[in-house]
Amino acid sequence: MSKGSNKIKILWDGDVPGLDEHRVSLTQFAPAIAQLVKLYRHLVKETVRGEPQQSDPRGRPSKEVAWFDLQLESVESGSVGVSLVSVANPPANWLPGLLDQDQSRISEQFMDALDAGASGTSTVPAADRYYRTLPNGVKTQYVEWSKGGDVVRHLNIDVQRTGQDEQEKPLPFVFEFLGEVVAVGVEPGKEYVVVRQDGKQKRCTATAEQSERAYELRRELVKGTAVSVSGKNRLLDIGLPHETFRPLTPEEKEEEIFVRWHGLLERLSQ
Repeated sequence: MSKGSNKIKILWDGDVPGLDEHRVSLTQFAPAIAQLVKLYRHLVKETVRGEPQQSDPRGRPSKEVAWFDLQLESVESGSVGVSLVSVANPPANWLPGLLDQDQSRISEQFMDALDAGASGTSTVPAADRYYRTLPNGVKTQYVEWSKGGDVVRHLNIDVQRTGQDEQEKPLPFVFEFLGEVVAVGVEPGKEYVVVRQDGKQKRCTATAEQSERAYELRRELVKGTAVSVSGKNRLLDIGLPHETFRPLTPEEKEEEIFVRWHGLLERLSQ
């Protein structure tokens, strides 16, 4: 382990089989640990995507994403948990300073996501799912981020079960429509499209490009897809019925629903 390595230690307390014997039950904790890995991979992709020199011309994460790995270093005793190390294995000619900065940023965002996920306010789906997949007997959680052996930040979290709150909130979903464009808003920053289908109108916020396209197709029969969050809609695609849209992969659909438009739609729903 290098001198500046970033380590995340997570300790659990509660009434879960194995904890009293200072052991981590893989049967009980494997689903939650899998979500920690997904959270880490998401943060790596977002960090790499934000650096043009490490992305392709379309802004997609390039091969550098594969350099990063989250490795299990040890199982902690006492309050039982795991110690995870963020590592990177770049080519020999890559500047190590850039990766050190990336790993520190990823670790900081990892802590932010776990902190927000405990109250159900994280914008990263894996953070919320991590808490939903923790064994029911877990009561408290201690999370510590250290770098080069020095503690940078720690969290003491009372694990809350949020099942009832989740049932009260409508789940986001992606839907398709076939109808007629009846109104378009083109004011910068306030673009929207209204489509009438089966006598009912659906209003969707849109990008400037989407609103321009919808204006061209007004009073035409159009098809499209949108994402709905808390009763508010965000346009994803719009075009003529014969046009073909590239289907979203499960990962892209998740990002559209939970990440890309989360802040905007939450504000609109308030």
